[in-house]
Amino acid sequence: MMVDALWKSNDDKVRLVSKTENENYTNSTGGPELIATASYTVEDAVNASGFGRFQWKLTFLSSFAWMAEACEVMILSLLGRLLSCYWLITFSQVALLTSFVFLSMAVGAPIIGKLGDIYGRKNVVVGSTCMILIFGVLSATSTSIGWMIGFRGLMGFFVHGMNIIMVLYMEFLPINRRGQGTMLLAVYPESARHMLINGKVKEAEKILSEMSETNKKSLPLGTLVLPPTGLEKGSIINLIKEQKKLFIILSYVWVSLTFTYYGMTLLSPEVILHGGLPLNANQPEETAVQKRIANTSLSYGYMLCKPFTMTEYLNLLWITAAELPGVFLSWFLVEKFSRRRLIFVFFLVYLVSILLLLVDNLPSAVSLISLFVGRSFIAGCFQICVVYTLEAYPTIYRATGYGIYTGLGRIGAIITPFIAQVLMNIHPKLTCGIYAMVAFVSAMSSLALPFDTKGQELADH
Repeated sequence: MMVDALWKSNDDKVRLVSKTENENYTNSTGGPELIATASYTVEDAVNASGFGRFQWKLTFLSSFAWMAEACEVMILSLLGRLLSCYWLITFSQVALLTSFVFLSMAVGAPIIGKLGDIYGRKNVVVGSTCMILIFGVLSATSTSIGWMIGFRGLMGFFVHGMNIIMVLYMEFLPINRRGQGTMLLAVYPESARHMLINGKVKEAEKILSEMSETNKKSLPLGTLVLPPTGLEKGSIINLIKEQKKLFIILSYVWVSLTFTYYGMTLLSPEVILHGGLPLNANQPEETAVQKRIANTSLSYGYMLCKPFTMTEYLNLLWITAAELPGVFLSWFLVEKFSRRRLIFVFFLVYLVSILLLLVDNLPSAVSLISLFVGRSFIAGCFQICVVYTLEAYPTIYRATGYGIYTGLGRIGAIITPFIAQVLMNIHPKLTCGIYAMVAFVSAMSSLALPFDTKGQELADH
């Protein structure tokens, strides 16, 4: 209901009403005193305030949430090789460690997402941050692979809680900068949209006023429009029923996206360590003793202690840094082209980079460039998919939807360690072929999404 008037009753209570309701009441009773006729929504207030110091402050603070998850993934890609020099562990145990963390993320994401819609974005972010700190410290005290799996898994349950900041942050972005502003993420104020949905009008107005003052802008004239009462917040059933086609396609895109993204992350250390695929002929020649130890270890499935050299660490750091140009490229393009087409193109570039690794005797430099390009574009694709998902759903279950898709996406992340860390050491070309095939199907699926969200206002209900 669009609110056009504010009136005061005999008991001095103030409420917002529609223009029609006000006229009907006036005609029948003589009517209350009409106080105001103009109104504005949260979207109007955010667009009027623009992108200024308020949003830059949020950008800086919330970027640490992305840093936390990036560090966790980076640790998982290297942890197996490090632990193999202290404990006797198998490739399967290393894959299980990675998969269990992602399984915990999958279970935690929809639960924490729903809590974000019910109790507020800020509360969930702060609580999850504290739990991640606790279990992160405990994992450092692990004395066996079992304890390590347990503590890292418990920490993974709360990782999505930090990503809820994406929902809060996006709800403070003007429509013409929403895509680019979200890309910049990689004392929080609570979301004014969430406050309004929960009937906290004064708190919402205070946050909007703070935003406009910080950006040195003025809010629209009139009163703030209230949403309808009795809205069911965080309804998973309604989320699925209202857009079944969107749910099915977007679910697959998220599963394949996390499968390919984390697959590239886990593949990179192995490709760098071997100077290409393990079957490539340009690997250093091993001595007879090294070959016997390696064959014995592989026959029992144990991971051989093979520390990275400084050069290999630097190469891995360079490959990891590829996410920055990928994010900046997507930031530059996201407001110029449709979200669906960008997801399609970014998946195709990733596909080409994976196919290059299948070439026999590929020079190490070319392998590194292929990894760099693939990591860059799949990271950019991930960001665009996040933007599309957040824009596709209304405020009453935006955090829930984001949590569901993040949770479903973890299915791909749970599977990918057994491909990138176990199958890779047996059939490397088959491994890369699987990632190439999944990327191709994902690119085609992205074109089938039922609508695009570029330039659309965020809905509240």
